[in-house]
This record gives sequence, C-alpha cells and structure tokens, in this order.
Amino acid sequence: MARRMKVLYERVAGIDVHKEMIKVAIRSPGEKPWTRKTEILEYRTFYGMLQQMARELRKRGVTHVVMEASGVYTEPVYYALAEQDFTEVAVINPAHAKALKGHKTDARDCARVAELFECGLLRGSYIPPAELKEVRDLTRYRTLCRHRHRIRYAEARIMPIPGLVARPMAVAGVETSA
Repeated sequence: MARRMKVLYERVAGIDVHKEMIKVAIRSPGEKPWTRKTEILEYRTFYGMLQQMARELRKRGVTHVVMEASGVYTEPVYYALAEQDFTEVAVINPAHAKALKGHKTDARDCARVAELFECGLLRGSYIPPAELKEVRDLTRYRTLCRHRHRIRYAEARIMPIPGLVARPMAVAGVETSA
C-alpha cells in the first residue's frame, strides 16, 4: 500500500513561468477528505494580467504560492504576487524540484512543483525586499561602469600601430588615419 505524504498547506498554487505566458496549478482539497484536486490556469505575462492572476488566487483561498526561478521572467510575477497578502510566495531553485517521469509539459511542471511544496519538500530562496534589491542593482551597475572604464584605459595604453589610430569603445573599433 502506497503511503501518502502529509499535506502541510491546504491551498497551494504552483507557477511555471515563461516569457509570454505562465501556467498556474491550484492544489486544493478534493471531494473526499483524503483526496486533492488540481486546476490548471493560463495567463499572459503583462503586469496587469499578473495582478489579476494574483487577485484570482486570493479569491480562491490560496495561501502559499511557489514557482521555479527562471531568470528575469520570474521578477514581475513575484512582485505581482507580493502585492497580495499571501502567507508565503516562494521562488525555488529548479534543480531542487525532482525531474518528472515521462513527457514533460508546463501543466505537469507547475502541478508537480505545487505538490512538492504543499508537502514541505521544497523551500524558497531568499528574495531581498524591494529597497535592498534597488541598492544591489545600483551597486552592480556601478561595478559595470568601473569595468568599462578599465577596459577603455587599458586599450588607450596599448602602443599604437603605425598608420592606425585606436579609438577605444568606438563602433568600428579601429580606423585608419588620414
């Protein structure tokens, strides 16, 4: 007889994020006390639609939301969800979710993430508050600017080749002198 995992969170949503659309799997109690049902929804990734999706999840009684990190596409989804009053919005490392057997689809992927999270088998990564994220972004930008300046000065120190004039960071790179 197969053992069932204990469900820690009654209503969970798992989200599979892509560039132009997201799939949402809502896991909730089934008709019988020991069963669970999964409902799959699809939304476009415009921020207004993401806010509508977050409101819809709250209306359906979802308390916990989980999604796999997928680069920059995850951020707008996370911030739309953070505007609502969920108990937890978790972004997980995709390597922590077990691989699905058989043909992988977006619907299976988001349902599997929700199923693992509702049993406590996944935990979210650290997401800094918006203020701290802004400071981190500014620091990264400043570091990038410093790196660009170092490259310019290094190229300017290179001994010029007779007949050529080096223009660091120019579109053509090097142009001939007249």
